[in-house]
Amino acid sequence: MSFAYSCIALGLSIAEGNTYGTIAGQKLSPSAKAFGVLNSLGSVLFAYSFSMILVEIQAVSVAGYMAFGSSIQPDILTRFAGPGWVLIWANAMVIIHMVPAYQVYAQPTLAFIEERYARWARAPAWSRGWKLRIPLRSFYVVAVCIIAICLPFFNDIVGLIGALGFWPTTVFFPVECWIRVYNPDKRKRFWLRVLNIACGILTLAAMVGSIQLIVVDSSGYSFFD
Repeated sequence: MSFAYSCIALGLSIAEGNTYGTIAGQKLSPSAKAFGVLNSLGSVLFAYSFSMILVEIQAVSVAGYMAFGSSIQPDILTRFAGPGWVLIWANAMVIIHMVPAYQVYAQPTLAFIEERYARWARAPAWSRGWKLRIPLRSFYVVAVCIIAICLPFFNDIVGLIGALGFWPTTVFFPVECWIRVYNPDKRKRFWLRVLNIACGILTLAAMVGSIQLIVVDSSGYSFFD
């Protein structure tokens, strides 16, 4: 599904290509550009864990910016004027993709809560099984949806989440596990440590950029805007 709607976004971007995008970028102050670049690094780090689909992510990003420049939207599919049936199919593919993906990410949390509740000695016998799962999972989905609707400035938050999750889970933990298992020589160990430190610094820089943009954008934020 991700490949299909990415191809649709790529094709529509090429079809609506114009000269809005420039190599120089937006006319901003040096500090604003620097923080914007750092936040963009966070967005790239967020997508790194999906490297198996990195080709279409890069293609859509480049073609989308070339087509719309700085007026590009966080959800690129909302930027196209048509054709309507193509956009309907693309958004339907997004929904089909997100429903099972949401289940994959939510199940560990739900399973943990249900297991803990089952071990609770004071838990009423009637509140186990489906009698627990239906209200718990319904509340979880509703709460997550409300939080998602309230989240402002999507790009800034994606950059922050990407920065927070990149180094510890994608670099530090795998590298340290590899060192413990294979016990490499000093040279390999040194360069792996350098990689770890460099990625850690990159993560901190992306966090700074994202937090700064969140602080700036929050001045004009209102709920459900």
